[in-house]
Amino acid sequence: MKKTDLTLTRALESEHINRLRKAAGLPTKKIKFSNVSGVEVAINPDTATVTSYRETDEFVRINLNGGDSEAYYHPVINPEILYNFKGEPNYHIKDLDPDYYKKAKERAKEVKLEQANEKSRQVEDDFLSDQQKLLTEQIESDGKFYFAFNDRTTDQYFVGYHDFGENRNDFQGTSSKAKIRDYLAQHGLSNPKIIETWNYVFDPTTTALFDPENKIVNKFDPSSYMRNAKLTKRLTVPSNIRRLIKSALGDDPEMIEHFLNWLACIFQFRCKTGTSFIWQGTTGTGKGMLIEKVIRPLIGENHCRIVTLANLKGDFNAFLDTTLVLFIDEVDTDQLHKIDELIPRLKNMITEPRLAIRALYTELKESRSYLNIIMASNKLNSMRIEANDRRFNVCPRQEKPLFKPGEEKAEFVKMITNELPRFADYLRSREASLDNAAKAIENDAKRLMQAITQAAIEEVIEALKNGNLAFFIDHAPIPIPHRRQLSTGYRGLMHTAVCHAESGTRHFLKIDPLREIVDRIIGDVAVPRGKFGKYLLRFGLEYPSGPTRIDNDSVRGYGVKWQATKQQLVAWKKDFPSPPGLQEAPR
Repeated sequence: MKKTDLTLTRALESEHINRLRKAAGLPTKKIKFSNVSGVEVAINPDTATVTSYRETDEFVRINLNGGDSEAYYHPVINPEILYNFKGEPNYHIKDLDPDYYKKAKERAKEVKLEQANEKSRQVEDDFLSDQQKLLTEQIESDGKFYFAFNDRTTDQYFVGYHDFGENRNDFQGTSSKAKIRDYLAQHGLSNPKIIETWNYVFDPTTTALFDPENKIVNKFDPSSYMRNAKLTKRLTVPSNIRRLIKSALGDDPEMIEHFLNWLACIFQFRCKTGTSFIWQGTTGTGKGMLIEKVIRPLIGENHCRIVTLANLKGDFNAFLDTTLVLFIDEVDTDQLHKIDELIPRLKNMITEPRLAIRALYTELKESRSYLNIIMASNKLNSMRIEANDRRFNVCPRQEKPLFKPGEEKAEFVKMITNELPRFADYLRSREASLDNAAKAIENDAKRLMQAITQAAIEEVIEALKNGNLAFFIDHAPIPIPHRRQLSTGYRGLMHTAVCHAESGTRHFLKIDPLREIVDRIIGDVAVPRGKFGKYLLRFGLEYPSGPTRIDNDSVRGYGVKWQATKQQLVAWKKDFPSPPGLQEAPR
């Protein structure tokens, strides 16, 4: 419309409105206009009241001041300008009826959100439909399905593929959506409209590695030997692998059979056995070769880790989350600070069904554990083992090297590599007992390690708990010739202990006699008398806080039932006659 035409139109509108205002008894008014995005709008209307309105698909039909023609309207999602069919000027709704304008704006937000959600749902449906088609194609062709997802637990993006032909996953964490786009583009896929949230778990007990219906991706990556192992009736360990195992495990038939059952349980069931093995021997006995060239390929590179004890001291242990076999090399607890804190942690790793896992920049989480541990050392004192231990299998120490002079290591490695498929068949086929795998063998090698590594106070406490009188007799001071009745101290205690052992009665040792025994064997203990009971409790000796009733008498002390043979008692009574003034007699 030309400017002259627009001016004429405004003049006619103004004239018409003023006639109506005059007829209604209202003063005349000069109407002003402004242009809003190409729409002429009266900027100084009289206020009006929206008395009713009705929402259609796209517009809201309105009645003003009690009218009923619904001649006024505005778009549902844009309640700024009020249009009409009466030839009247258009109005700013916020100037015309501020209260209605607020309601209309809120409704517009709701409708826009609904429309956005609907659009998003449609985009998601279209994307999922395309994904399902692609997934179906890859299943039917044994192909690789490439996609990205967000892990529900860590809130981290992962991108990669599932191979339906080999039934294995290959996913890597990524830091940005841009990298996801680039990765998928390399494989001919467009940028995903959405990235779904899936559960990324580690469960080696199942072969279900990819579950689109429940949105689960399994971190377990079975080795090729696990996937291809066959059932066989020829239950024999290949000769070169058997030779390697014999050397690494100290050439002990009982321990070798126990280890083969333990390894078969891990290979077949991929579970936690609750026990550990300690291999010990000089350099060159094949400990490292057995783990590197046999066990690691069988279990899988991603699920068999090689570390040192020092690696376990830190706060971050995410590698344990997906580990089936952990090989701790060069174990020497005497070289580590705070070993008393590390050993309990190590024991928990062996037996506990769940472990606290923490990765860098993430919060601590608790995960189910499938961890099994092998330790290797060249030292005699590699691990401190308690007398009542039920976790560690200690192999005899191997002093002979694996190879004879002139033998080629490379040729031997080639032979055991060729034997791996047959060994995998053996592990899959042999009867594997989880009950036996959960037991630790008690043997001379274990007892020797316990004796070497046991702290002096622990040795004393263990002897008290077991009533090992010979242990304390051996630590008695040597008497000066012809003066056997030297003191009423430690030797007096031994005389009383021998009397109790002879009569078969319980010997109650109070705090002072206990202190006499401990100080005599391990030296002066810098612990106040009032805290000595708690000190003993730390090492497993529960010193009672209250009295014990014996033959209607109240007795305070730790009761020991001494163990000794008749021959020992006869010999000891000669060496420990009653010291002068000793009043204590057996109860």
